[in-house]
Amino acid sequence: MRKRSQLVFVLLFGLSVITSAQPRKKSVSQYVHQVWQTQDGLPQNSVTAIAQTADGYMWLGTRAGLVRFDGVEFEIFNSKNTKALTNNDIWALRATSDGTLWIGTNGGGLIRFKDGQFRRQTVRESLFTDVIWTIQENWKGDLWVGSAGGGLNRLQDDTVKVYSTNQGMSSNFIWAVHEDRNGNVWVGTDGAGVNRIKDTTITHYSTENGFPGDYVFAIYEDRAGSLWFGTGGEGIVQFKNGKYHAYTTNDGLPSNIIWSIFEDEKGNLWVGTDGGLAVGKNGRFKEIAPEGLRGNSVSSIFQDGEDNIWVGTRGDGLHRFHEGLVASFTHEDGLSHNFVYAIYGDRDGTLWSGTNTGGLNRWKDGKFKSFSLKEGLSHNIVLSITRSADGSLWLGTDGGGLNRMREGVMSVYTTAQGLSSNTIWSLLEDRSGTLWIGTDGAGIDVLSKGKFKHIGLEEGLSGEFISAICQDSSGSIWIGTRDAAGVNRITDGRIAVYTTADGLADNNVWSIYEDGERCLWFATSGGLSRLKEGKFISYFETDGLFSNVVYGILRDDGGLIWLSTDKGILAMRVKDLDDFDDGKIKTIPCRTYGVSEGMRSAECNGGSPSAWKTPDGVLWFPTIKGMVAVDPTDLRKNDRVPPVRIKRVTINGIKHDALDARMDIPPGPVNLEFNYAALSFVAPEQVMFQYMLEGYEAKWIDAGARKSAFYTNIPPGEYTFRVKACNNDGVWNEQGQEFEFSVEPHFYQTTLFFVLCGLSLATAGFSAYYMRVRQLLRHEKELTAAVEEALARVKVLGGLIPICASCKKIRDDQGYWNQLEHYLKIHSEATFSHGICPECAEKLYGEYMKDGRVRSPRSQAGADTALPPVNP
Repeated sequence: MRKRSQLVFVLLFGLSVITSAQPRKKSVSQYVHQVWQTQDGLPQNSVTAIAQTADGYMWLGTRAGLVRFDGVEFEIFNSKNTKALTNNDIWALRATSDGTLWIGTNGGGLIRFKDGQFRRQTVRESLFTDVIWTIQENWKGDLWVGSAGGGLNRLQDDTVKVYSTNQGMSSNFIWAVHEDRNGNVWVGTDGAGVNRIKDTTITHYSTENGFPGDYVFAIYEDRAGSLWFGTGGEGIVQFKNGKYHAYTTNDGLPSNIIWSIFEDEKGNLWVGTDGGLAVGKNGRFKEIAPEGLRGNSVSSIFQDGEDNIWVGTRGDGLHRFHEGLVASFTHEDGLSHNFVYAIYGDRDGTLWSGTNTGGLNRWKDGKFKSFSLKEGLSHNIVLSITRSADGSLWLGTDGGGLNRMREGVMSVYTTAQGLSSNTIWSLLEDRSGTLWIGTDGAGIDVLSKGKFKHIGLEEGLSGEFISAICQDSSGSIWIGTRDAAGVNRITDGRIAVYTTADGLADNNVWSIYEDGERCLWFATSGGLSRLKEGKFISYFETDGLFSNVVYGILRDDGGLIWLSTDKGILAMRVKDLDDFDDGKIKTIPCRTYGVSEGMRSAECNGGSPSAWKTPDGVLWFPTIKGMVAVDPTDLRKNDRVPPVRIKRVTINGIKHDALDARMDIPPGPVNLEFNYAALSFVAPEQVMFQYMLEGYEAKWIDAGARKSAFYTNIPPGEYTFRVKACNNDGVWNEQGQEFEFSVEPHFYQTTLFFVLCGLSLATAGFSAYYMRVRQLLRHEKELTAAVEEALARVKVLGGLIPICASCKKIRDDQGYWNQLEHYLKIHSEATFSHGICPECAEKLYGEYMKDGRVRSPRSQAGADTALPPVNP
């Protein structure tokens, strides 16, 4: 009846169903918690102040300098690298509306940081002291600065007004200041109570006139208008409707010394004490003591733009709290043991969980109750759970056999009563009331009408390590094995076996699930499978899953399939799986859930059942660190666009941090490294980047989570480096940030050089042509001269030539007499052949001549000897 009334209320007012299974509002103890200390990059483990500037960076004040944090890397500013920081002990930080970060130091004065520059404002510039304890900004943009010994300073435009004991203040040592919504300025002092400045009137409140304490370290105004004062020993004081009320350790505070106060969007009051962190509401406080916070002094609390709560401690570093998408229930919440094997839910929303050595747990009305050996359980390791139609709760144990809990009475069945094994990994009661019992290495036992029947290898089972049992809508029983024997289907007593040869992802099966669409799903050690239109279709890491080891499967009311794996929980749309099957998409889009979303460990477990959906639609999964709940209707999206910053550029090994203006890089080999960040702190490890160097490449480069880009041997030219990023929910900052620069060329790489080279080549070509022409002309002239000389010689031969009348010798130009042949040979190109003319032959050889032939005188009868031919 109670549940029906809740449902009616939901229908009337559009709210979510509230059942005992899942508190819709997560407690702060279930928030995601993360810690950073010196080993993570902090210069020192005392974080005294926290702020966030408009550009998205987190700033931390420590006793060893100022720190800028991008979610991954700590950048330290101190007296060694920042001239304006003469003192490294930072006490106060305030980011103001004009983009300035104000820094209060313990002896180094007040420092402002704006546009990448630090500037120091000291006593010599009107501040009364260099020891700054607190800084606040009012709605007008005026700055209130509380100091140690210098009173309260108001910085308005370029003027400073001092409020000290000379003007009526009760003390010059100011720990806290706050201007309320009515314009009253409340000032907390070191031993002199509270001062209220209204217009020109200063009023004192101390123990002398009813205020609970004289040391006031913090002042905060909540959404309802109440003022809260953190005192130095009297707890936290609420001022409401003109009355004071103090809350102390009697109300749950870990200490009565209060250093910091903050109210979150849900109305929770976060209180930093000298003995730890507390969160309260309606006057009741509870210590939040995750690892590292118990007993530690909390000096500062701050909420950033993504609703992360940052906590600074004295000696234990920086802490961050964030409400995750997953609620974890662990030993701290009352669970008997964090290692959970199985989760089973009743119709009324009650949850049962089987643990490793912690027995059985019942979650009802927001509280855990455990059942162990003391309550009659045969073994404290519970591997499987189911409930039968008669109301009995059946439990499979690791070595303790089968347990039956009915009306508070526990019964035990072991091998002595007919079980094949005392280790039970899976349980199911079918529609006929038969109990199916899956054992570790001994096949299946079937309990019907009080008797056990065994089904094993001899009956046709492919394996005997039975890890999953499911009855489908047709009545068939599906058996999953974990001894590499695949899946068995039992229909009307007949057994059919399916393995990887039939398309199953892997032969080791953790669970089998039939959804509301009568689709069968198989979680295996090697991927996910589903039976679609009589065929197995499998999906793997290569297709988009982030793990192949799948333990549990659920389908929510919105059409998402949820998987528990050894690396976390993932969700994907059935439509996307169908599109992948049809080849419409190449990768299956998945949303993953792990430690960043609220899980204490991302590693899930595989008992039976290994996942459960309660009537309110909440999904539950067992893990090695508790059991986790996911409400698919309450998956808030981080829609804050992450600010993107180019942190530095390293050029040929030299770092450059100031990147507001473009840069001209001188000529020479250029090697570049760009370091960038996206300032999203919910899950910084899930922030993804893309970058591009315009002028060098035409497409965006997927960098994943990598926060740097490298380029070598960049040629001369004009370039723009662009980077963009998305947060953990895929919200992109498309504009990102850019950095313009140029690489200057050497002279020989310039256009002028190439023009001059062209002109030089043209000139050289013309010169070569001119010289060649001159050479040819000269050669022609020489040839002409030679011809003329030759012709001249020919003319001499044609002129008067002296010749001897007797011997016929010719006299040359030098007066020498030469044979005719010799003279002609020198003065002409003629050659000679020797013979004898007929007249000479007759004259000289007449007696031997006969018919033009000469006969030998020794033999008239011999052969005739022919004379050489004679040319007439």
